[in-house]
Amino acid sequence: MNLATAATASIEKDESSELLKQVTKEGDKVKASIFDEIASLQTPEAFEASMEATKKVKKEPMLNRAYGAFALYRDSTLRSRAIEFLAKDSQRHRKKYNQRAAARGLAKFREEA
Repeated sequence: MNLATAATASIEKDESSELLKQVTKEGDKVKASIFDEIASLQTPEAFEASMEATKKVKKEPMLNRAYGAFALYRDSTLRSRAIEFLAKDSQRHRKKYNQRAAARGLAKFREEA
């Protein structure tokens, strides 16, 4: 990894971390588009932040946005991880709101899931 690539990766990690901190701080009052902002970074760190973000909101409309953002990984190397995560939460999450929101997110993958 060259210096420029390392610097870019560090910036993207910092960006996803900062966005996740905002979700953690504001919870359900965070702007709904933040979940798409995190996922649009398309990095493994952003993917981890996306998963963590689903734990930081409680209301179903925000859960729908958090889980729905995983559709942005549809055309990335993280697609199979996104499908796996959504399938798991749609079936096994202890909260029904999360199960429903994860199922809606999974549906965005259509036949791929």
